[in-house]
Amino acid sequence: MRKRHYYKGEPMDMLHTVAFKEMHTIISCMVKLSSPVNVNRLKKAVELTSVQIPEILCYYQPAKNRWVYSSKLKHTVVVQLGENDDPPQQPIDFLRDTQLKIFIKNIPEPMIYIVMSHIFTDGSGFKEFLYLLANNYNHKKLISNFHNQRSSESIVKHCSAIIENINQKWICLIIF
Repeated sequence: MRKRHYYKGEPMDMLHTVAFKEMHTIISCMVKLSSPVNVNRLKKAVELTSVQIPEILCYYQPAKNRWVYSSKLKHTVVVQLGENDDPPQQPIDFLRDTQLKIFIKNIPEPMIYIVMSHIFTDGSGFKEFLYLLANNYNHKKLISNFHNQRSSESIVKHCSAIIENINQKWICLIIF
C-alpha cells in the first residue's frame, strides 16, 4: 500500500491541460515485436517502475494541480486487445485514469503501443521511462539511485542565468 494518495503537481503540469476537452496531449510509441510479450512479466515491470515513478498509477486533478493515486487504477495500465482492435483508437482519459497505458496486441502480429500523458512528461522523460520499464521487464537490478525529477526549478535557473548574462551585456553597453 502506498504511503500517500496525493502527489504534488508542478506549475508546468497545467500547461498541457489548456484545451484539454478538444485534444489530449500524449506521447506514445508503437513497437512491432518478433514474439508475443509476456503479459505477467510486463505487469510486474510496470509495478516495479511505479515504485520509482508512482504518478504513472495516478490520475490528474487540474483544479488542485495534483496526482491522485487509486489502488483500483493500477490494474488498468496493461490492456490486451483483440485482433480487430486498433491500439491508437483506444479511449484514454488522463483525468480519470492512469497517466500510462500499455496496449498489447498479439494477432495478427505481436505489437505493443505505449501511451503516456504529456501532462506528466515530455519526450525526453518518456524515453527515460521506456529505458526504466525495459530494465525492469528484463529483470535487471532495480535502479536504486533513480530519482524522478519533475521540478521546473532547473528551467528557472537556466532562464535566470540567461537573463543575468543579458543584463551584464546591457551594463557593458551602457558603460561604453
